[in-house]
Amino acid sequence: KREGSELTGNLDKYIRLHSAVRVAVLMHALTETRENLKNISAVPLSAAVAFLTSMTTSGESVFPGGSVIVKGYGSFVVTTKDALAREFSYELAGPGKWSFPELEVEIEDAPASGLEEDREDVVYLDPGAVRFPIKVRSFKPGDRFVPLGMKSRKKVKDFFIDRKVPAFMRRRVPIFLSGGEIIWIGGMRIDERAKVKGKPKKVLKLTLLRPRF
Repeated sequence: KREGSELTGNLDKYIRLHSAVRVAVLMHALTETRENLKNISAVPLSAAVAFLTSMTTSGESVFPGGSVIVKGYGSFVVTTKDALAREFSYELAGPGKWSFPELEVEIEDAPASGLEEDREDVVYLDPGAVRFPIKVRSFKPGDRFVPLGMKSRKKVKDFFIDRKVPAFMRRRVPIFLSGGEIIWIGGMRIDERAKVKGKPKKVLKLTLLRPRF
């Protein structure tokens, strides 16, 4: 799967490739993240192949020049160190369509009658539980929320682990907050406190149009 200059691969399929093909695939993938392979010798390439095919469930292999290969939960990504560490934070002042490099989201006031069930990319929130501006940012260590259907707070990190979200992808999941409290782990789960309650005439509809994860 290609996203800009990054490539995400299926680890199981990669491991089943012939050993010679593994190197060729890796070299091709690396050309997507750098101008050339001049400074890459056979040593780091062999080390990266060994890393990807090892029993190690997560980790990274770094190349001269900043390219990096990271794996976790059956997938791996070929990217750059800078792109991997990138964080983001934006404010959504009100309803409308908001577009940023990392995501695109639409916020609407929707009639409460005839609502569809929440999907991973479309959720309905109680307007009384949300106030603008809504903040959307990358995951931070220590983040907590009350997952829909639960009564107590849970570490977002533990939620990611339960959902088998690789560590290298966690900072790319958009975290939506209102008043300093998480209301939606974008594309995954809303907070129990933000669900629609009672019989309001309108609700707040959030649609994740283009996430980068």
